[in-house]
Amino acid sequence: MIRSFCLSILIAIIFSNTLGALNKPMFVRERIVNEAFAYLDTPYLYGGTDSRGVDCSGLVFTVFKKAADKILPRKVADLYYQGEEIKDVLLPGDLLFFDTTGGPSHVGIYIGEQRFIHSASAGKKTGVIISSLAERYYSARLLGARRLVHLNFPEITLLLNGREQEKTNALLLAPGLPVNFILSKGSGLILFKAYKDDQEYFSRLVRLANEDDFSILWFTPSPGRWTIRAEDMSGMVLAVF
Repeated sequence: MIRSFCLSILIAIIFSNTLGALNKPMFVRERIVNEAFAYLDTPYLYGGTDSRGVDCSGLVFTVFKKAADKILPRKVADLYYQGEEIKDVLLPGDLLFFDTTGGPSHVGIYIGEQRFIHSASAGKKTGVIISSLAERYYSARLLGARRLVHLNFPEITLLLNGREQEKTNALLLAPGLPVNFILSKGSGLILFKAYKDDQEYFSRLVRLANEDDFSILWFTPSPGRWTIRAEDMSGMVLAVF
């Protein structure tokens, strides 16, 4: 009986520690995006909040309830006044609001790279889809963005001065741990490249207006040995991490 009691306590401690780790803020945004992706191709259903069908605010309501343990208003107009208005850099998990019928009437979840996931009620494809802020329809109707999840992502700044960066923050590149790379002190078109085990994993082309400008790239490393490089369009290496 004593053994059983001790085992119960041990399981409770393990569960508590696991739950605590899952609730660390830096993982919440990733959980929100992953949960939203689980609803891709779900039919549009006015008032719906589950896998049988969701409307735009129903998707947000369900995703934030499951992934962030947040109970949000069901109406887009009420959601629009939640959290903090974003005036600079969007992060995955932020909410985007659109004026489609007058005032805040449509909402989506930002997932990065100018894309968002939402439940569309009209158009070429309805239901839960991924759209781009570059699309004329959405760019013309964007009202703004709100942040309901406040996180401090690990950040690594790449100063674009042609020198190799100090690698004292290498532990920040932990598998499964989201990280922000900030490109700073440069201008023009910059090619950001990430290599995993000496193989190019992905690249992003960004434009910096001047040396006071900056760009943030967000991704979650998988297991492996990583190298991060920033180059100009002639191939000159500006920064390495």
